[in-house]
Amino acid sequence: MLFFGGSAVCGMTSAIYSVARSAAATGLLHAFCFSAVKEPWSTQHIPALFSAFCGLLVALSYHLSRQSSDPSVLLSFIHCRLLPKCLHQNLEELAADPLPKKMKDSVKDILKSDLIICSGAAVLSFAVSASTVFLSLRPFLSVVLFALAGSVGFVTHYMLPQLRKHHPWMWISHPVLKNREYQQREVRDVAHLMWFERLYVWLQYFEKYILYPAIILNAVTIDAFSISNYRRLGTHWDIFLMIVAGMKLLRTSFCNPAHQFIHLGFTVIFFHFDYKDISESFLLDFFMVSILFSKLGELLHKLQFVMTYVAPWQMAWGSSFHVFAQLFAVPHSAILFFQTIVTSIFSTPLSPFLGSVIFITSYVRPVKFWEKNYK
Repeated sequence: MLFFGGSAVCGMTSAIYSVARSAAATGLLHAFCFSAVKEPWSTQHIPALFSAFCGLLVALSYHLSRQSSDPSVLLSFIHCRLLPKCLHQNLEELAADPLPKKMKDSVKDILKSDLIICSGAAVLSFAVSASTVFLSLRPFLSVVLFALAGSVGFVTHYMLPQLRKHHPWMWISHPVLKNREYQQREVRDVAHLMWFERLYVWLQYFEKYILYPAIILNAVTIDAFSISNYRRLGTHWDIFLMIVAGMKLLRTSFCNPAHQFIHLGFTVIFFHFDYKDISESFLLDFFMVSILFSKLGELLHKLQFVMTYVAPWQMAWGSSFHVFAQLFAVPHSAILFFQTIVTSIFSTPLSPFLGSVIFITSYVRPVKFWEKNYK
């Protein structure tokens, strides 16, 4: 999740499958990139192997971002394709439960769509990379892309959702962007699609599939150019870090771009203006900031939960002893805060012990920060 940009899993089989899938993609990309950067470049010519690497990086990142972490449905689909006899053996089961067939059809449709879109994305990425636009227009192109990403992200993920809320910024009594049916007590027809809803969708498409891939390809190209002329940690380690950072950022942009503009803005301001001396490269800086912000978000959620749970008036959470236990827990607030930080770093759930204000830490499983058995 942190290094390859994958999604959370609920079992050991899914975890091994997800890590192996990402590692295989990284190994394939490493072979292409190493062949391209082992000789020094010039700014007027980019090796064709590196352009192929850029196309493959975007295509694989898009494909991996759309695949489920559970391999059972995909393996069942492949098994039935290779062994058609299993279809006749499972007719009674399919008649009783149509869900497996629908899941297989969904996987087949996703694979068909990925085949078309990944091919187009690879060709476009290859063409853009081979045009040397990223090297010939630096650093002007980077500044334009950063400003455009910040503006689009601010409008898409902050301004438009706030203007559509019932009380924007908690000081406006009515939504600024209202639906056509806002004044109706009961809606009887199909809701009308408003212009700002269309704008929101188009801005998200532009951000996910054009803007952030361009930013990351620009950073990857500049990094690869510097690696071909100067090795920091050695060729293989430099290439590995570049591939992992590029894949993780691309997969995150395709799956969850809502907070990317915040990470990008902080990276640019912190490493380009405040602490320029400690910056390695924009790609690695962006990669590390995305990990840092994910941990800070997890820490914020856990602190909100802890503060709500240990409040003296929350007797419904535990027992009558909860009110008195809260007073004895005040001297241990520093330890509890330190425990919350540690659980955020290692992505472990923080659970209340027997309905009291004492919290215990479980083993690492980065799915939820707190779990409850509703059975």
